[in-house]
Amino acid sequence: IEFTPNGDDEYVLTTDVSDLQVKAADGVDTAEITLTVFRNGERVTTGGLVFWAATSMGTLRQGSPGAEAPMRDNNDGSYTALLTSTSAGLATIVVSRDDVGGEVIGQTQVTFGMAATDDLVEETQDQIATFMLARTNNLVSNQPDIARFLIDNDCGNFSAQATEDSGSLNGCFSQNNVWTEISSSWSDGEAYTLFTVGAHRFVSPNMLVGAMLQVDSAESGSADVSGTGWMAGPYFVAKTPEQPLYFEGRVLYGQTSNQISPLGFYTDDFETDRWLVQLGVTGQYSVRDISLLPAVKFTYAEDRQQTYTDSLDNVIPGQTVSLMQLNAGMDFGIPLPSQSGSLELVAGVSGIYSATDGAAREPAFENLRGRTHLNVIYGTAAGTNLRVGAHYDGLGSDFESYGASLNLEVKF
Repeated sequence: IEFTPNGDDEYVLTTDVSDLQVKAADGVDTAEITLTVFRNGERVTTGGLVFWAATSMGTLRQGSPGAEAPMRDNNDGSYTALLTSTSAGLATIVVSRDDVGGEVIGQTQVTFGMAATDDLVEETQDQIATFMLARTNNLVSNQPDIARFLIDNDCGNFSAQATEDSGSLNGCFSQNNVWTEISSSWSDGEAYTLFTVGAHRFVSPNMLVGAMLQVDSAESGSADVSGTGWMAGPYFVAKTPEQPLYFEGRVLYGQTSNQISPLGFYTDDFETDRWLVQLGVTGQYSVRDISLLPAVKFTYAEDRQQTYTDSLDNVIPGQTVSLMQLNAGMDFGIPLPSQSGSLELVAGVSGIYSATDGAAREPAFENLRGRTHLNVIYGTAAGTNLRVGAHYDGLGSDFESYGASLNLEVKF
């Protein structure tokens, strides 16, 4: 609202759009700009004056559509202009007396975005919370398997698969207790990559301790949010002396730097702090020719967004998202007859409980579901594996995901 005195007259310029409201840039969603005339403190109840509106963006719809137009006289002391836009951005509307080049009465602004929203701050928080939860879930799901360094004491493989719109890449290499791993996937504008480097030492034949550094990158095309971050911390793996039972754990802390373009015409930066703790137990048993691999793993991760001020001078409050996940399952492997190389059937079933909490704009969520998978693996003497598999995720829940895969794994 702007009061502009002119002799005995005062002008009040308003819009039907609040400071945090955003109009859709679809050429249809309309903002109404109203100028009201007061004289000697009282509202004028008649018309007869002439005012012009000019906009820096969009189209004024009264009279001949364009960037400049006379305001409609409502014959009650008020004058209105209607504004639409097909471009996202901040439109500045200047109102002048008598004609476009006349005395400037005042100005106001209307924000247009790719979609309409009643509260830009809440919409921005929603987009950030959704992005942070998706990234945290990917971070948890792609954590490296460290128990293998005590079970197999090696890590050397690479696999990749791709279609026209999606793909994934996974690889691991280790030498002299130093190792690296990469896990990357992309689909429909969404992408996540986690790179890890670690090193450890054996404090005994049944225990190792080490430290790892992780760097990740995430993109969410639907909300135009992206970020890169790091995490670092210690880890351990231990085996019980009498049984093939392996315990593992890690504690990681890190930070992220992120960018968001909530309306499509400006980009803001925000920072987060995060940490992760993961504990797991894995068994390795043989019953005749069948290998049994029971496993239980607990993970808790938290990501805290810091408060910042956006490009439109709105304060975006901080918020925290968290993810707790408990996995319990059993894999088994059965060797199959083969004339050359090795052939193995690997299958398993697991139950996954996950819960999210703490986001300012995202409600708490709990989910319990089952997952099953089946793979046939052919291995050559040179260490190359051909894996054909299928999986189904969503047993006992509304969630459903299934698919098949063909992977070539090359060890080096």
